[in-house]
Amino acid sequence: MKVLSVASRYSEQPEELLITISRVKDAACPYRYFKAYVERPKAQASFESIEAGLGTFFHAYVENHFKRILASDALIASNHTLDVPDVVANFRLAFLWEGRLRAPYKVVRSTYGLDDFIRRLEVVATNFNAFLVRRLSGHRVVGVEGELQIRTDEFYIRGKHDLITQYPGGDMVLWDWKTGTAPKPEYYEDFRNQKVQLGIYAVWMRHKYGTTAVRGTAVYLRDGTVELSERFHPSVEAEVLLYAGAWRRRVNAQASYPPIPNNLCDWCGWNPVCPAYQGQSASIPVRSHGSPLPASAPQPASSERRTCFIATAVFESSDAPEVTMLRAFRDLRLSPHPVGRVILQIYDRLGPAAAAIFKCSPMRFMAKRAIRLLLRLLPDLGLPQANDSVGVADSRPVLDRDATRGNPAHTTGCGSHVE
Repeated sequence: MKVLSVASRYSEQPEELLITISRVKDAACPYRYFKAYVERPKAQASFESIEAGLGTFFHAYVENHFKRILASDALIASNHTLDVPDVVANFRLAFLWEGRLRAPYKVVRSTYGLDDFIRRLEVVATNFNAFLVRRLSGHRVVGVEGELQIRTDEFYIRGKHDLITQYPGGDMVLWDWKTGTAPKPEYYEDFRNQKVQLGIYAVWMRHKYGTTAVRGTAVYLRDGTVELSERFHPSVEAEVLLYAGAWRRRVNAQASYPPIPNNLCDWCGWNPVCPAYQGQSASIPVRSHGSPLPASAPQPASSERRTCFIATAVFESSDAPEVTMLRAFRDLRLSPHPVGRVILQIYDRLGPAAAAIFKCSPMRFMAKRAIRLLLRLLPDLGLPQANDSVGVADSRPVLDRDATRGNPAHTTGCGSHVE
């Protein structure tokens, strides 16, 4: 696959020719990908998480901020920081109606309130200001919030940029603001997706501006500021095109869109109609027209979702790859069967107490090894093996790696709540 041309506007293309990093992420659950990009007539998701709404709002606010700087034809200066109280006031006006969060936005975590997200927005805006003063002062604004498209001999790769700047005599940089936290080291898929996204930015800029002195940079603003950057190199272009083309061919070749549970299911706006989220096994066959969902599609369950108490305590995170795989086994193999549901009812009674024991016990490390051994014996659920989720840069034995995790960023701490 090779680059033929680039553009700053999308052209009309069929779904089977399109590649975006959002599609790559959504395709981790084929059912979500189907609902978002394939189903016709296209339905609307039942809700949008407030995390996504906060991110969209912040991007729009910053976009307008830099458009004013661009219109003034001035270099970015240290006094071009955001007015944090104004950011919060605008967020309240846009999202709070009659004292409530307006539809379709929703706070997913029951332990969080709207005030928590307002405080998060204040932190993000404050961190952004510190970043602007430290890293953007003296830069010239080249472009603000736009579409980008790479046409290859097979497919069309798309994306959007937040800001493009150039420091006098330095690289041109395409900036991507992130209101969340940087990927955790053990979640290789997040790093892979981020690298592909930044590589797409670098390739587009290389062909757009005719120079190799370009880079794509993601800036995570929730916990301080963390930068992940990719400078253009021919090897980066080759890697991005190879991965993107292989992904699109694989998706085009699949015969169905089965739901695959993962750690983002609670935040998915399609979960009220998702069979796996309701504890039922189903696979959506590929069809070229109309909605494949049967008339008897499962309806939302009235009860709350079960928690993997023990595994969450043992691995210190509900998002750990091992917990995700056990959750998938529960939803796709146990929940659909009467005996499986009885087992789950017993587990619901005994699980919290067992989790409390393992959470602060030296046996936790032995339990990790036992769970990982069990996962190797479970039937294939179409998910990556848990050991494959370990970052490639860390080659220490699993037990040693677990034993050295004393950083509060990687543990919940004894006595804290287990989700």
